[in-house]
Amino acid sequence: NIFVSSGAYYYLADMHKKDGNYLKAFLYKEKSDSLLEVTRNAELQKQLLDLQNKYENDKLILENKQIRLENEKQTYFYLYSY
Repeated sequence: NIFVSSGAYYYLADMHKKDGNYLKAFLYKEKSDSLLEVTRNAELQKQLLDLQNKYENDKLILENKQIRLENEKQTYFYLYSY
């Protein structure tokens, strides 16, 4: 799990910081942050995909409504033109 790994790296960073080993603390903090960034990016991609799917779905619904209205319009035209 990415969150568990990130938490473990964060804990290691905190331990090394308390021990005064700032280089290792920094490196572990970087690993923790990069894992969280991957998670954020994946969530943003999922949200974007959901929005794209909703847009495409709404677009198809509107196109179908337009076609249906055009067909009704033609039907009324034929019915009332005679």
